[in-house]
Amino acid sequence: MVVLLGGLNLYAQETELNVDSLIRVQRGMDEKDTARIAILREIISLSNDVDTINHYASVLLEIAEENNHAIGRGSALARLSWCNYVMGDYTKSLEYAYNGIAVTDSLGETFTSAYLEFLIGNIYAMTLNATKADEFYRKALEGYLECNDTTSMVMTLSNIAVSHSDNSMYEEAEASYKEIIELGLSSNNYFRLAIGYLGLGSIALEQYDNELIVGSNEELLSEALKYLDKAYENSLKTFDGYYGKMDELEVRMQSITYLVSAILREVELRRDAISVRGEKLNRCRALLADEYILASNNGLDSFLTEADLVRTDYLVVSGQCSSALHVADSLYRCFEADLEQYSDYMGDLYEEYTKIYRGLSRKDDALKSSEQARYWQLKKRSNSYAVTATQSIAQAQFDEQMRQREIATKQNQVRLEEAKHRQTIVSIASIVVLVLVSLLALAIAANYRRQKRNNLQLNLVNSELELQKIEIEEQSKVISRVNSEMTDSITYASNIQKAAMPTDEQLQSIIGDHMLFYRPLNIVSGDYYWAQRVGNLRLLVVADCTGHGVPGAFVSLLGISILNEITAGLGVENVSASVILDTLRDNFKKMLKQNGNEGDNRDGMDLALVVIDVDNKKIHYSGAFRPLIMIHEGELSKIEADRMPIGSHLLDNQPFTDNVIDYVEGDLFYMFSDGITDQFGYNERGDVKKFTAKRLNSILLDIHKLPFSEQKSRISEAVDNWRNGNGTKPSYEQTDDTIVFGIRL
Repeated sequence: MVVLLGGLNLYAQETELNVDSLIRVQRGMDEKDTARIAILREIISLSNDVDTINHYASVLLEIAEENNHAIGRGSALARLSWCNYVMGDYTKSLEYAYNGIAVTDSLGETFTSAYLEFLIGNIYAMTLNATKADEFYRKALEGYLECNDTTSMVMTLSNIAVSHSDNSMYEEAEASYKEIIELGLSSNNYFRLAIGYLGLGSIALEQYDNELIVGSNEELLSEALKYLDKAYENSLKTFDGYYGKMDELEVRMQSITYLVSAILREVELRRDAISVRGEKLNRCRALLADEYILASNNGLDSFLTEADLVRTDYLVVSGQCSSALHVADSLYRCFEADLEQYSDYMGDLYEEYTKIYRGLSRKDDALKSSEQARYWQLKKRSNSYAVTATQSIAQAQFDEQMRQREIATKQNQVRLEEAKHRQTIVSIASIVVLVLVSLLALAIAANYRRQKRNNLQLNLVNSELELQKIEIEEQSKVISRVNSEMTDSITYASNIQKAAMPTDEQLQSIIGDHMLFYRPLNIVSGDYYWAQRVGNLRLLVVADCTGHGVPGAFVSLLGISILNEITAGLGVENVSASVILDTLRDNFKKMLKQNGNEGDNRDGMDLALVVIDVDNKKIHYSGAFRPLIMIHEGELSKIEADRMPIGSHLLDNQPFTDNVIDYVEGDLFYMFSDGITDQFGYNERGDVKKFTAKRLNSILLDIHKLPFSEQKSRISEAVDNWRNGNGTKPSYEQTDDTIVFGIRL
């Protein structure tokens, strides 16, 4: 469903005032000076940093309570409620919100009371408690209406709709989204229209996906497509800017994600002609390409999780199940590395695995992934119940505080009643003990009989296992012989691959002083390196092919062959890093018959290419997903690669970028595959994490002054220590082919 709007900081305003200056001013004031309260209120109103707000709101609350300053206390409670909501401590957020409402209501601060009621509604909505959420959302709506704040009303209506939809209250949710559309039409506000139509479309799509609904699926799907098309159309128009550019772009990305999902369902449902089906799939492909470009250009990669899942679905529907499996595996590694953040998506991912395995006719794997999908969906639901319980405790604690005086007056009466019941409890306890002893005796006797029966069954099982052991030993001999023959063949293939790549002596002759850390995952590798001279120019490539082992090795040999063919016909005057990559991509796609059609082979390469112009002290660099690291006078810089591979891709019609870098003698350059940065291991706290490019850069900066032979040893030692937690943990297996190539000019 459409994301809940709740993390918005409605108090922070854009201003030129310096928060740090205000902080310094209040530090010099007397703690009991009530003028300090006004400055602290200004600080927590202007700041956008949660830690800063949390600290100074706590200080403000303490001073306001000492001075019986109601306005200061109300401001502090409101901001502390927001801080704890953002930080995920909903128990504290509720406590501050309830107390804040009591203060702001007495002061007549309608807007602040409405916002606190809105926050409480959000917390209950996240626990699927639609009744409580609706109660507080409606109070917030009344307050915003009194303040004539239409924008906040739209936000609240949207969250009411999401809450109702999450509880399968679809008619109520639709009514709220239609109210938003009416507000959008009356104010000619395209952003509100996009939110309203997106909500109606996502509800229709959710109902279509609900297996409990029978009969009207096609009608629901048509409705979803109609509304989602309108949502996307309105998301492309100019908004009022209240929510900010990022929020508006996020709504556009959500519109694309849901629209593509609906189109894919239409393709699956209807038996259209091949041309019509192709047009629909091409539209999906174009929309996804726009979404990825939108995210890349605006730093919104963190919002692409749902889009990546839909992209997987697109590949399955278009018959590219092998490519879909690669994408799903990448998502799985990402989710597994941070389950706390991505656990809610695991059920959806396993549903995609189920579709993929069915498309690949892997019935057993499909069954297992289907079971995993159900497990993660149930776990997601149980997590919501756990949060509900936490909130109930928080509200109970607050109610308890409000009833303290009443409880104190009744304590004597409670003590008397406890004395009367004590004797009764002792008698009941004695009876319970006797019953438990009797039940225990019966259980022991039953367990003895069961154990005797199990021993007889165990003897029969042991006999069967002995026969199975003999059969397994015979099968093991056959498997061992087959494995030996296969290993011999792959070992011979590795000799061919090594012969295709330059020797260390050849690298020294072509490149000069260099370092090569090369560690294939299997006998043969999907990573490769290549070097060549064209006149006085020196060319070097470090590449990472799709997959590893035998499939990766085949792709690597193809890449080496094409590079040799390209450079054989080049002269010094027309050598260009970007042109070489463009030509490599074109030839690679032709060799593998990649025409952008359904069912095309999706293999490819990520690589970095440098052309070293020694005469002019320049390096020409072009990269396909693989960056270039430069260390100059002890400072490390990263030259980014183009975010597209060698092979068929959504952006494969765009040329590669030619980066020209001036260098001086002694500068170092490094290229590497993602096998080292994606390697799992243990950090200093023993947590399982990836090695990461940041860690590799830090190591390179530490060792760059050492001879290359020692640099190679230090990199090897760092990777091994990462995998086994410096010898304190079970060693993680190598996950991919690994290569790091360094040159000193």
